[in-house]
Amino acid sequence: MSDATLDSGLSNAYSPTLFGDDQSEPPPSPTDSVYSDQYEVYVVQYHSADVLTPQWGLAVRTCTTTEFGETQGFGNLYRLGGCKGDYRYERTEGINYESFEGWRGSTLVGKIGSVELEDVEDIIQRMNISNEDPTFDCKTWVFGIIQTLHEHRFAVEEDITTSDELERRMNGLLDA
Repeated sequence: MSDATLDSGLSNAYSPTLFGDDQSEPPPSPTDSVYSDQYEVYVVQYHSADVLTPQWGLAVRTCTTTEFGETQGFGNLYRLGGCKGDYRYERTEGINYESFEGWRGSTLVGKIGSVELEDVEDIIQRMNISNEDPTFDCKTWVFGIIQTLHEHRFAVEEDITTSDELERRMNGLLDA
């Protein structure tokens, strides 16, 4: 009879499988997810063939996943759906927003605590959608949100003080 005995593993998911076999760490996984108590806020840019100008939205990265050495951000995406004069608020939760069709890049604009997410989402959801204003678009909506987050003392990058500055940053994504 062998000295090694099998353990059912039912009492602890990370218990050793063989008696005397020290497995203090779980076996390596091809997919590792990291959650943080601080979330990154991005302005994201999408472009499609049927729209002349790139569309902007906001994303809050709530999780980072590394799969086979490639890191991907997952989180919540907030954007306007529809078209000029008929915009509507859209929220998509728990997605890889960088894998959406037409994604052209993201720029970090701030960080929030995980406990602040609900307050930030409330600000985003309440942001005015000015369908009656012919100059209103997703860019003015996103910049309005950034201004409101700054006014409410959320950690938004200090150098984004004008819509022109944000526009330059976003245009840089297209040039890259």
